[in-house]
Amino acid sequence: MNLKIGIGVQTDAKTKASVITQLRATESNLKPLFNKIDSEDYNGSAYKGDSAVVGESASGNISIHLTPETLKLLFEGFGYRVASGANGVVEAGTTITEVAKAIQSGKIEKFFTIVEQNLEDGEERVLIGCQINNITFDASQGAFVKVDLEVIGYEHQYVDTSMSTIKPLTDYDKRLTCVDSTLKLADSDISANTQGINVSLNNNLEAKYGLGSRSATRIVRNGKIEAKANLTLNAYDKAIYKKAYQNLISGDTAEAVIKMVTKDKKVILMYLHKLGTSNVEMTDKNSSGGLTQELDIQYDVAKQTPITFAIGNITD
Repeated sequence: MNLKIGIGVQTDAKTKASVITQLRATESNLKPLFNKIDSEDYNGSAYKGDSAVVGESASGNISIHLTPETLKLLFEGFGYRVASGANGVVEAGTTITEVAKAIQSGKIEKFFTIVEQNLEDGEERVLIGCQINNITFDASQGAFVKVDLEVIGYEHQYVDTSMSTIKPLTDYDKRLTCVDSTLKLADSDISANTQGINVSLNNNLEAKYGLGSRSATRIVRNGKIEAKANLTLNAYDKAIYKKAYQNLISGDTAEAVIKMVTKDKKVILMYLHKLGTSNVEMTDKNSSGGLTQELDIQYDVAKQTPITFAIGNITD
């Protein structure tokens, strides 16, 4: 199908965004979420009786290729606030122009409109009042850097009378690839040994309903925000396994830095400040051997964020 996916920041929780920007989407599964109840009355039959829809919200998943402008557009949708300047971030050979850290209140303050257009049939599906419940960054060997978004929103609309205007992304052709990505763990560059790393944030959001309306009336957090990372090595490494095993037992933490560069030398840095090992395993035991490590991304009190995102330019 010939699809186009766009996203825009709303001025409030319930009003469709006026400016929609195209995403480099590779997968889309956007849909209404219905809460349907069935009657359980004794209706004189062994068959189920009538039913009614009592709740409706918007939900779905999108996979996109990552660019610096895409990340800046999404920051406040998953709980991070971006500010101009280096803000204390120093990276060799790089000029930092913007830094984003977790919003201290934990409250996600921005709502999005997401539009999925089916250009062949002249129709679109519009999700209004969306927030990002889960976001996962994935950098794997031989692939573009990918971001998976799982959203929850107030309203889903089906429209076939007029199409929203979706403007181009300003850095549409500046996708990040694993070829220009590096990983440093506890000051050691382990890029050559790494097959892939993914970083995920789960905001634990839930739609709430009230009397007098099928539509969701509030989106609230029902638990702590969870941040995790998964590291897959391309071969078994005794030294890394031993250190990860020791950290698992002792509770020691380490910092990791993921560096991603575009072809025009724009850079995105992800600082995972306090990584605690939650599991480490030898894998692929019947073949060459591999290694996976599961990590909890903990809140860093000194830096007041679990993750720091930095955007800038390569200068050397």
